[in-house]
Amino acid sequence: MILVFGSSNTDFVINIPDFPQKGETSTGGAFAVFPGGKGANQASAAALLGGEVRFVSRIGSDHYGDERISHLKRCGVNVSGVIRDKARSSGIAFIIVDKTGANRIVVAPGSNERLSPADIVKSSKFIKEAKVVLLQLEMPTATAIEVIERASRLDKVIILNPAPFKTLPRRILSKVSILTPNEPEAERLIGIRVSNRASAIRAQKRMGDFGIKKLLVTIGRKGVIIITPEIVRLIPAVKVKTVDTTGAGDAFNGALAVAVSKEMDICKAAEFAAAAASVSTTKHGAASSLPTLKEVEAKLH
Repeated sequence: MILVFGSSNTDFVINIPDFPQKGETSTGGAFAVFPGGKGANQASAAALLGGEVRFVSRIGSDHYGDERISHLKRCGVNVSGVIRDKARSSGIAFIIVDKTGANRIVVAPGSNERLSPADIVKSSKFIKEAKVVLLQLEMPTATAIEVIERASRLDKVIILNPAPFKTLPRRILSKVSILTPNEPEAERLIGIRVSNRASAIRAQKRMGDFGIKKLLVTIGRKGVIIITPEIVRLIPAVKVKTVDTTGAGDAFNGALAVAVSKEMDICKAAEFAAAAASVSTTKHGAASSLPTLKEVEAKLH
């Protein structure tokens, strides 16, 4: 069982030729609405890739919340851990994507901000049943810490996608099995921007100072760099025609959780996750771009 803690949003996406400058209005874009939120996306990604997944989140008791629950169920996610919040609206994200597939995102978290440590305590039975615990930081910091501490006490494999970046105590980072930052997040974690083998070797020497066991640093179209005390290795991205990178990180983390739950070694797991991320960039949207197991396996053979 893969247990995912995190956010759920509705994404309002506009595709435009170029990003507007400050004070500028850009027209000519296409608009669409997609399911989103890092937690929901990663849970959906893992389920679509064959994982047995349960999701813990706070989702508003509104129209958007109803749609997000329905979508999670269609993806095969167990939503018995979802709390419907009557005090706050569901999370909303506004995303603009340019002609290269790059994006800029603004989020109104809504009910996601109310996922509390007390909610995690109530979810303890789910943690006991899980093999892998996956979380991000679109939740209060105290809540993320509670998840990590409880999962660590039960010797679960913990995957933390540190996005959006928040500073966590080193004692908490030391309890995480695998950290999956992108380049700027890795720099904020350990003070080194990991983009190639040379910088990865420097990062390897500093990981112990921060209590970090394994780093999988995603470096966009170049792939992912694995950094452990024993190895530094680049796993290249699968070559595809990119149209939208919005859901790539979520596809990567969901796929990684599936691979780890199947006890793949870290290199094979990263290769599987990198392929899933690449495939996701060939479609628009976040949740709508998440690949199936068949699509990923086709890129690995």
